[in-house]
Amino acid sequence: MQAPRPAWNTPLARDALGALILGGAGTAAAWFVGIRLLGSPYYFAWAIVAAMGLCVLLAWLLYLRDDAFLSKPREPEAGHSGTPRARKPPRRGVRTLIFAAALLAALSLILYFRFGIGAAP
Repeated sequence: MQAPRPAWNTPLARDALGALILGGAGTAAAWFVGIRLLGSPYYFAWAIVAAMGLCVLLAWLLYLRDDAFLSKPREPEAGHSGTPRARKPPRRGVRTLIFAAALLAALSLILYFRFGIGAAP
């Protein structure tokens, strides 16, 4: 009999930790671009939105790769009946990227509505 996994080692916890790391990296990159390079908090807020869009785009491309949407349909094998196989759940990277995009969206909303960052240049 296997021992139960600790709470920090569940797939959801690992995805959440990965999302925090990706969200932190996206925020740091947005701060560097917005504050250091362009010199305005307005651009910092928009760079956070751009990082969020990049996370969603990468998640979508990974999902399409796993879904085989871009490849031609395969011929059924001789030994199998014509019934389709069950769909696989999305890989961990897709879920992590979606969680990171949600965190970046929440940060962008907080910065805009609570602090007014990104409202005017």
